[in-house]
Amino acid sequence: MNKLLLITVFVLTVFTSNAQKAWKSWDHTQIPFNDKGEVCYTDVIDCEGKTKEILYQSIRSWFVDNFINSDAVLKMDDKESGRMMGKGSCVATWVNGVNSHEVTFNFTLKVDVKDNKARYRVYDILCIDRSLMLLGDLNDYHTYNIDLGTCYDNIEAGKRLKYNKRFLMNSNNNIKLLIINTLKDACVNAILDEW
Repeated sequence: MNKLLLITVFVLTVFTSNAQKAWKSWDHTQIPFNDKGEVCYTDVIDCEGKTKEILYQSIRSWFVDNFINSDAVLKMDDKESGRMMGKGSCVATWVNGVNSHEVTFNFTLKVDVKDNKARYRVYDILCIDRSLMLLGDLNDYHTYNIDLGTCYDNIEAGKRLKYNKRFLMNSNNNIKLLIINTLKDACVNAILDEW
């Protein structure tokens, strides 16, 4: 029993010290904001040699593959203009020190396609953090609605730096990993399915 406790404390100490190094050196100013002061990820993806039709088909398939009910997610699906727009969510988990976080990212995604290019915009991001203190009661979850802009403002004001910077860093990494990178892959690797 004592060995197990000692091993657990050692693993948590190593994991926590490594995680602390990452958030301390992470530059929070890389978080993108729109002109209204809201967190908004946007970019144009170069898709050389891909027609509007191929890109539209690939991104439409991406919506189907990444959301349980793409018809409910897609609020606008206009093949002629090349615009798709929807409200979605994804879930990520991570550990910060002795807290486990299960975060649901609710967001709006707008994608416009034309020959050789796709433009995306991820905005209206609301994070719902369901956290659990690993050293406490395993059924004692706390749920918080967290605005990424508020996290950013708190960092700028020097408030709860450790928590806010870690949360913002992990959220940024997961938004890029779960939404943006998979969307970019769908555009760059798009092929016309004429089966």
